[in-house]
Amino acid sequence: MSLNYISAVTAFLILALVARGFLPLLSVRKRDFLSYATLGIALIAAATIGRAAYWDLLRLIVGAETWAMWVDASGGVAVNVLPNIMVFLGGLSLLKARWLLIPEADRSNWNLFTAAFYPARKCIAVRIGSVWRDRK
Repeated sequence: MSLNYISAVTAFLILALVARGFLPLLSVRKRDFLSYATLGIALIAAATIGRAAYWDLLRLIVGAETWAMWVDASGGVAVNVLPNIMVFLGGLSLLKARWLLIPEADRSNWNLFTAAFYPARKCIAVRIGSVWRDRK
């Protein structure tokens, strides 16, 4: 068994534990930091588990020849679309969680994509944006 398969199995197992650990928190439907952070972690963990299972573990289970035929028949890397969307949505959820950590008095000056750079003095993109916004 190669190092790739050993690392895939260990990554799969650890992320399965992470996903299981966060599963009960997904039932809490609030619009707060914890809910968005939990959803983001769960989506990214599920996408990574699915990708590792498909690209590494399934190949180990079915064998290299059968795997090659399956990949050709199923469209190759097109199966990555679902995990990529899940990672994107998980990232948006985590950015929303980060935005919620900004004090309410400052929050209206920030959005999901600039919240990662809070406070502003450390982000040139936010400075440029505020100059653009205040140019009136």
